[in-house]
Parts: sequence; structure tokens; C-alpha cells
Amino acid sequence: MKKRGLAKAPAFSSAQASVEYLMVVGLVFAIMVPAVYIFYSYSSEVSEGVTESKLVKIGDDLTSAAEEVFYLGEPSKRTVKFDMPAGVIDIEVSPNKNEMVFRTGDYYSQKEIISFSNVKMDSLLIPIDYAPGRHSITVQARESDVVLYSGRYEEAVILSAIYNDFVRILMDYARASQQELIKEGVFKEENPQDIAYAYESFDKGLSASIDLEELNGNLNILIGSSNLRRGIDNDNVALLNPLPSVGITLEESGNLYLYYLKDLSPQQPAFSYYDSSGSESSSKSPLMTGLNTGSALSADINEVNGNSIGIKIIAGGQTVTHIIPYSILAGDRTNWIIGDISRSTGYIRGKLEIEGPYAIYSEGAYLDRQLTFPYRDGIKLIDDISLGGTSITVSYIDDEEMPQEITFDSFVSVNVPSGKTFTIPYNCPIDPSSCTVEYRFVNKGSYVEVYDKPQ
Repeated sequence: MKKRGLAKAPAFSSAQASVEYLMVVGLVFAIMVPAVYIFYSYSSEVSEGVTESKLVKIGDDLTSAAEEVFYLGEPSKRTVKFDMPAGVIDIEVSPNKNEMVFRTGDYYSQKEIISFSNVKMDSLLIPIDYAPGRHSITVQARESDVVLYSGRYEEAVILSAIYNDFVRILMDYARASQQELIKEGVFKEENPQDIAYAYESFDKGLSASIDLEELNGNLNILIGSSNLRRGIDNDNVALLNPLPSVGITLEESGNLYLYYLKDLSPQQPAFSYYDSSGSESSSKSPLMTGLNTGSALSADINEVNGNSIGIKIIAGGQTVTHIIPYSILAGDRTNWIIGDISRSTGYIRGKLEIEGPYAIYSEGAYLDRQLTFPYRDGIKLIDDISLGGTSITVSYIDDEEMPQEITFDSFVSVNVPSGKTFTIPYNCPIDPSSCTVEYRFVNKGSYVEVYDKPQ
């Protein structure tokens, strides 16, 4: 009699099991990666949408309160309370005083949310007033406008002057000296900063093609010379000097200028302009007029026959070509500066192609800029300043003559190097001329050094 029992299941090899396990894991991984990416992207979009909705509501509440108190008349006021979402880096009133602008993102990539008002507004708000969290903002009518502030009005006036007239400008210069200028042939600037894009060629034959896609403000394309653009001080730091040998300027007015530095005099540099007929003039005459600065501009710059600069400009359906001999230029042309040197560009985007050996000024480049310490009613507002890391601490005397301190985030690490001084004009404003000090902002790669400009 045969024994009955369970039949043995066929055995799977461990290798086969491992392969099937890896296939399952791979399939799950292939499904999860795009799912996580989609979820993350969706979450980011939702988060941005929520922030934008909150800011629209805050802006509407503030502008509605502004209109209400203005029509009630001076000194009517209201307090608006709200929770500020994270990600707001700036709030300001536009130059026409009818728009409240909220900026989100980071310093180099920003998005604007705008609320409109039927009455003129002014803002005394500083970064602490739009940090994440609960805030109470006073909206108060004045004779001809409405002012927004937090805390006591008198102290808000002092803090606004300290931040907007000094600290903010200092931070702008520090960032400008450090900002990365061009990535893979694309240049873009989204903030009105004083920025120069500097190149140095090592021999003749350098050429460039610039295609400007968008512009809001003024643009300067400058072909400089080594004696104008670059000098070496005692610290062996590259100096960027704004005087051009050849320049192309497109202004908001729609006028485009082509000019060159004909004679270099320490007292009065002489420029020569090409007008619309192609003639030269010592007066500021436009080469093109009626251009839309928001549209495209193309400029090709090349060496011609080893002895001239050839410039071809295409803008607004017009094409102009000029050849400028080296012999009439003040100095050689071994440096190029491309970008905004007038602190007036709000937005610029385009492409740059350079042929020939060149180097980009980055670490070691510096800006020399003047800063004026604010004062009010004959009293200086800043008593002392401490620079260290990504914070700027200001000591001041408030409106009740009490010593106070406030710290601002500089976003860029700023330090005063050992052996250097950062002068505070203690005699200001007894001697108003002493309130202005010229500082040097040096790009050191991961941080910026700030100190008194060497004499």
C-alpha cells in the first residue's frame, strides 16, 4: 500500500528569488520617484498659492484701511492685525505711492504681489515688521497721504531712516559685489542693483554677441581699457572703474546712445557721441530714438583688421553699424564691462557669447561706494554699527533718548577684516560733510569685506 502525503512543492533557487525581489523594488522605486516629485511640485505650488492669497488679503486690508482713514482726515488712524506668512522678503510702496508691493522668494529670484490704493501711501515698515508671525500695523492719515508703521510713530520714523537710508544700501552694495553674473552664457538681473559684469581679454581678437530679450531700466554695454577699468591697490585687488572707452546705453526714454571716450582727463573726460545721421558730436545725441526698452536689442562687437572696433546694433527694426579706430580711443581696450552701472535696471535678461581668451572678475573684485549716515533734526540716528556674519547690528538713540539696538539680516556674510577700519562719523551732523564716508566692498568668495576706502 502506497503512503499518502503532501506533494513537495518545486524549490525556487535563491538567485531567482533575489532577481524577482530586485524587480519588485525597482518597480516600486520607478513608481515612487515621479510620484514624490509630482507631490513635491504640487505641494510647492499649493504653498505658494496659499502665501499669495494671504498677501492679497493683507494688502487689501491695508489699502482699504488707508482709504478709510484718509477720507476721515488727519490724524485718523486704524490698526490692522494679521499673520504674515513665511517667505516675504520686502514690502514697499511704489514711487507713485498708489501701490503696495509685497516681494517673496529670495534676493536673486523674486515674485511681486501688488495691492492698489486710491489714495497716496507712505511706508515706514522695516524687515522686522514683515517677518513671519502676528503683526499690528498702524495706518494713519496725514495731510496729503497715509503712513503705515508699527509701534510708536516717532521711533518708526527713526528706524525707517536707519534701514532705508543706510543699512539697506550697505546690504545692496555687499550683494552687488558678490553676485554671480553670468551662468552658461545667460545673464539675468532681477533687482535694481549697481552691478558690473567685467571681463579681461588677454590678447587682441576678443569679440562678443549680446542678445537682450527683456529690459526694464537703463543698460550700459561698455568696452573699457585696462588703465580705466583695472588698477591694483596695496591689497592686490581688482578695481572696476566706471569710465568706458566705448559705450552703448539704452535708456528708459527709448533713446539709444553710442559713444566713446575720446580724451582722458582727470578733471573732465571728453566723450564723443554718434547721432542718428552717423555724425560725431560732443553733445549727448542719441543714435536711435523711440525704442521700446522692453523689447529685444542685439549688439555684435568685433575687432576689425586688428586696428578698430566694429559695432553692429539692431533694435526696433533699425540696424546701425559703426567702426571705431583704436587710434581715437583713450587707452587700449583690454577690459569689458557688461551690465547696469546706474542702479536703474529693474529687470534684464539676455544671452552673451564671447569668443577669444578672457577671464571673469569675481573674487577680489570690489566696489567703492559712498554711504551717508542719516540724521534728523540735527541729531545723528546711528550711534554704532557691528558687522559680523549675516547680521548687521545698529545701536541708536530712540526718540525718548534711550539707547537701543536692532539687528538686520544681511543675507550675505559681511565682515570688517583685521587691520582695517569701518569709520563711524561721530561728528555727524555737527559737520554734515563728515556724514558721508566712502567704503570698499570686496568680494572674497563666500563673504564680503567692508572697510574704509584706502586713500
